[in-house]
Amino acid sequence: MNGKPLTQAHGYPVRILIPGRYGQKQPKWLVKMEAITRTKQGYWERQGWSNRAEIPTHAMTRQIQTQRVWNRQPTANLSPSGESGWRQGVLIAGIALDRALPIQTVMVSTDSGQTWHQATQNQPPTPHEWTLWQYRWQPQQPGSYTIMAYAITQRETQPIEDSDRRDGSSGVLQIQVTLER
Repeated sequence: MNGKPLTQAHGYPVRILIPGRYGQKQPKWLVKMEAITRTKQGYWERQGWSNRAEIPTHAMTRQIQTQRVWNRQPTANLSPSGESGWRQGVLIAGIALDRALPIQTVMVSTDSGQTWHQATQNQPPTPHEWTLWQYRWQPQQPGSYTIMAYAITQRETQPIEDSDRRDGSSGVLQIQVTLER
């Protein structure tokens, strides 16, 4: 891994990496392999999770100004002034990924999806690496706002609604931002 021997924490002696699939399809600490003639479900599949475990096209907001946000911490409160005050503009940043294709565009909304703006993004060397994106928002007044982002590839546009959470989250994460007076 990264030019060095695989460590115990990362799956020594052998680990399988299958690009474009979630972690349950990337077993670590392999000590034995068995050839079988029929399909066998693993632990997660027996719990109802996808057998394919393909990573859907998605973008996620991970940062509002200096505050980290995500699905279990979906709120941010910003004061109007100071180094990270909202009156100087609000940095919205995140990641995007697809199972096999490069992310072409990331779109960001600051008004619950009524309008969308293109974010700036990097172009990683392979589609199996996170695309990092950011958008600089210049709000005009205090209040509560819903921030959303979605990704587009050559194949598809990320769906707004999540159709099946057990197949990997594919819907648009909504972050609630309060701009204080």
